[in-house]
Amino acid sequence: GVEVLAPNVLISSNDIDDIADGWGIAVTHADARRYNIVGNRIQDLSLVTVPALYGIYVTAGDGIIANNVIDDADLNYGICVEYNAGAPIANISIEGNNITGDGGIALMNKAAGTNISDCSVRGNHIYGVGGNEGIFVQASVVNAILVDVSIEGNHIRTGGNGAAISSASATQRCERCVIMNNCFYSVGGGTKAFVISAS
Repeated sequence: GVEVLAPNVLISSNDIDDIADGWGIAVTHADARRYNIVGNRIQDLSLVTVPALYGIYVTAGDGIIANNVIDDADLNYGICVEYNAGAPIANISIEGNNITGDGGIALMNKAAGTNISDCSVRGNHIYGVGGNEGIFVQASVVNAILVDVSIEGNHIRTGGNGAAISSASATQRCERCVIMNNCFYSVGGGTKAFVISAS
């Protein structure tokens, strides 16, 4: 696949398929700031011996992910923003993407602290063919927080829940989230259009 290791990078109008990295495009380096991932086609990533997890995988930086076509029924999520360590992830715009996969878009904070903030998920078309969520926002460890997440104007059709915000306790939370003007349709039997869960 393509990996972003420097700031001010434009990745545009590429066809990416049949690779063995676990993702099509990855932003994983602390220096990867102000990137633009625009207008790419990512498809058929999963090989028999190396299943792909994500079409676009982000663990660092700030940037724009827009107008990409991601088509692979075996992907866990078409786009995943996941914080594990390092500098916080902020100012990510995910807009106008067309995604076909097991799940659509995931924002996951897997470390203590306010590590994901100011993320916009807007105007995406998501066609889920499996059981994962169309849009999934999760704080998965103690004191993990996501702040200022906007989910607006997305069209979601999925076999799992349309969208979900998930946390395990009061110390794991998503603050100041806006969910508006989304269209959830033809979700699978026994699933919900939108779920907010905490225990």
